[in-house]
Amino acid sequence: MKKRAFTNIDKNFYLPVIFGKINEDIIRRNYLPEENEVERMRIIMTLIWALLIGVALAYVLSSMGGEPFNVTQSIVFSASTFIAIILLDGVLRVSER
Repeated sequence: MKKRAFTNIDKNFYLPVIFGKINEDIIRRNYLPEENEVERMRIIMTLIWALLIGVALAYVLSSMGGEPFNVTQSIVFSASTFIAIILLDGVLRVSER
């Protein structure tokens, strides 16, 4: 079996293991995102999904009602849904603690 060359990422990851101990600080610093990055990404993805689902729902409901599709109303609906989700998440996190 042919050995493959280590990249810089592989060297940083396997170096602590080779010397007999796993240095959790090196692994955490190189491979795990910081907590504020995770929180920021969670909010961004919630906003994107709220916009996509809200616009799709508004389009389907306006088509079923025979009304013209209004982008402004669907974005306002999506934004209000996003705010409600963020507020509900905050309330649930406080009650969880």
